[in-house]
Amino acid sequence: MKAQFLFLSCLLLSMSVLSIKTVEAVSRTISVEAGKEEIENISLKVEDEAKGRISVLGGSDNDIDFSITGPNGEAVVSEERVSTMDFRFTASKEGLYALHFDNSFSTERKTVTFNYDVRHYIFGIPQEDFLVFVIMIVAVIGLLLFAAMSRP
Repeated sequence: MKAQFLFLSCLLLSMSVLSIKTVEAVSRTISVEAGKEEIENISLKVEDEAKGRISVLGGSDNDIDFSITGPNGEAVVSEERVSTMDFRFTASKEGLYALHFDNSFSTERKTVTFNYDVRHYIFGIPQEDFLVFVIMIVAVIGLLLFAAMSRP
């Protein structure tokens, strides 16, 4: 009976750990009106890594000013007249990071497609690797306890 309880406890713990969100991925298309700016916020923790890509359509040059600012308004990424761009940064502070799509220089509306994913880290290790490590340790401990309890 103890062995079954231990097995079910390990199984429940493993399933709970696996249910934790490891990577956040977003893909969106927005319209940025002429002379306007649109902002998309991302909530990050320290050491989270965000990477993504933007593509711009519309207007004569298919471009937009793109920047990312941190929780205190500091510039993390800043590029002018972008048509297509890849970006990557690591959060130095916890808080909201803002993706700015600035079309204030243009007289034409732009369509912006962007996607990004956020990878979380625990003790400097990617969260999914850390969780696999935790599951392996729990499984080994469970097997050792099961073997010890099964002896007459």
